[in-house]
Amino acid sequence: MRTLPSRTVASFAIVATWVLASLSSPMAGHAQTWTDQAPIPTVRWTPAVAVVDGVIYVFGGQEDVAPYAAKAMVEAYDTATDSWATLASMPTERWGAAAAVVDGKIYVVGGLTGSFSGGYYGTAAVEAYDPEDDSWTELAPMGAARGWCGAATAEGGILAFGGYDESVDTILDSVERYEIGGDEWSSLPSMPQAQAMFATAVLDGAVYVAGGSTASETLSDAVLAYDVDDDSWSEITAMPTARSVPGAAAVGGQLMVVGGRGGDSSELEAYDPVIGEWSSLTPMPTPREGLVAAEVDGDLYAIAGSTPLAQGGLPFHAANERAEFATGDDDDDSSGDDDDTVPADDDDDDDSAGSGDCNCRLSGRSAPGAEAMALLVALAITRRRVR
Repeated sequence: MRTLPSRTVASFAIVATWVLASLSSPMAGHAQTWTDQAPIPTVRWTPAVAVVDGVIYVFGGQEDVAPYAAKAMVEAYDTATDSWATLASMPTERWGAAAAVVDGKIYVVGGLTGSFSGGYYGTAAVEAYDPEDDSWTELAPMGAARGWCGAATAEGGILAFGGYDESVDTILDSVERYEIGGDEWSSLPSMPQAQAMFATAVLDGAVYVAGGSTASETLSDAVLAYDVDDDSWSEITAMPTARSVPGAAAVGGQLMVVGGRGGDSSELEAYDPVIGEWSSLTPMPTPREGLVAAEVDGDLYAIAGSTPLAQGGLPFHAANERAEFATGDDDDDSSGDDDDTVPADDDDDDDSAGSGDCNCRLSGRSAPGAEAMALLVALAITRRRVR
């Protein structure tokens, strides 16, 4: 069978690579704006966050006045009405907890209880919140007490990983899985390195752990990825900015990390898992650390947090800022389509995102156009002919 010249093959490869990068990078080169939304009623530092049906739930956190104690309050932000509501408090007061969503219920795990001034300690507590009837259920505790940890939904169960165990003054690399039907925890392979105070998001079947503080108590730019199918961890391209206690969410097919302790605490950086590269986007208007981030309808929300520690750590902030991403097609669009937002998941039932939390069912990639598909098919044919 006649084969194509190697130069033609190389050309196809170059063009196809460009097409793939373009299709997988909905944020690249597109306008982004920040707008103020209704502020959160109660300021707090390092709460947990989850999203169900377009509503952002914020759990606990540390209060902003002495003795800087853990709180149990729960507040919910309805993105459709730009309004907040106060809900039933958690059974356990805590900050630095993590949350994940399964079948519309929110599972809050770990965290730190007590107060900064009077002494604080990690908790292994696990509690499930039902938004339907505004009620809580206490569940089997984790095997380890872990504050500033991560949680994610995986195959109908809950993963809990990393964090800080105050009882032994140790940053953890351990991972546990909760079986909802059996109400029990089991151990999984450890993370590549011990990490706490990081942010978590889930994208395309992988759990991402971004930044944080390492065992040497240094700010980290490391990003770890857990492949749920392979049950394995790997380290991917580091973030441009080392930071701890940032917010994170999956938006438009990319991992977004915002704010945190490090840099000037306003950076918004996006990681494209297809091309393995980071890009810097428009910074958040209010520099903050210990905030949470969440995705709803293709928009990124950055909520709560405190003044960066380098600037004194106070005051805490009630800021609720939304980043919107335009497609950049409006000027040349002759089709009459006025939709200028990045494609996003239409089903928020099981979404959750934030610092130490997950956004578990994000899809934001446009289908390839006819020209792009033709190029990809040509590449596939060429590869077959030159084997």
